[in-house]
Order: sequence, then structure tokens, then C-alpha cells
Amino acid sequence: MTYMLNQWSARLCAFLLCFVMLAGCTVQLVPAYDSVVVEKLDTLNEDTFVLLSALENGSSAEEFEDYEPRYNELIGRFDALRVRTETRHVPTLANRLPVISGLELCRTDDNPTACLNTSPAALRDVASQLRTLRDRHRANGLESGNVALARGAIEIGLEQATTVENALER
Repeated sequence: MTYMLNQWSARLCAFLLCFVMLAGCTVQLVPAYDSVVVEKLDTLNEDTFVLLSALENGSSAEEFEDYEPRYNELIGRFDALRVRTETRHVPTLANRLPVISGLELCRTDDNPTACLNTSPAALRDVASQLRTLRDRHRANGLESGNVALARGAIEIGLEQATTVENALER
């Protein structure tokens, strides 16, 4: 009986030792947190909503020249931030996870890591919305409804990117 108790105690200790050692290990499946991305995203968020607030009552095509530099700056900064997020390292295990598990975690034909690094797509959508708004403003001017629709789409993209980037800080 004592032998069985000692054997059981040894197994329990070995199990607990393995558990403690493994609990200290972490497996990273998403890109690392980048404080520069978060800072730039926060600034872009503010600057974008300042522009949208200035346009919320509409603006004529003749007024476009006053806004063109602001559109171009924001679009360029969103594209630069998108490139920064697209080129960051996605851990190797994460790249192989859909294959290992045999599950189709997300449907991306062009980029298998797109579901693990979602910020580039959100930033691309925001820049696209700003381009559409800029081009419409240049051609026909903007009505308040145009701005409200663009604002809603831009807000979704910014919320997605901000949520993901802030969640990476753990």
C-alpha cells in the first residue's frame, strides 16, 4: 500500500511539475504588439474625424481645393500604416495552424495569414472610403448624407483596427 502511495505521489509531483513548466510557456499566434502602430492609429483616428466633422454639413465642389491636401495626407498616412501592418511577422505556428488542425479558419486565397493579421484590410477599407469621398467631393461636391455614409464605413474600419491592435498588447 505504501509503495502504491509513493508511486502515486511521484506521478502527481511529475504531473504538477510539468503543468507548472508548461504554464510558463506561451505560444504566440498573432503578430507582436507594436506601440508605433497604436500611436499612429490613434492620431489618424482623431485627424480623420476632424475632417469628417468639417464636412458633415456638406461641401461644394468649389470648396474641394481647400480640403484636397487633408484628404491626400490622410490617405497617404493610412496606406503607410497599412504597409507597416502588412509586413510584420506572423508567427510560423500561426501560419500552419489551419493546416495542422485541418480546419478552414478563414477563407483567404491570396494571404493565408489575413485572418490572423486583420488590421491591414481594415486600414485598406478606410483609405478606400476616403478616396471615394475625395473623388465624389472633387466631382460633384458632398451632401451631408454622403458624408454620413462614409463616416459610418470609416468608423467600422477604424474600430476594427483599433480593437485588434489594442488587444495585441497583453
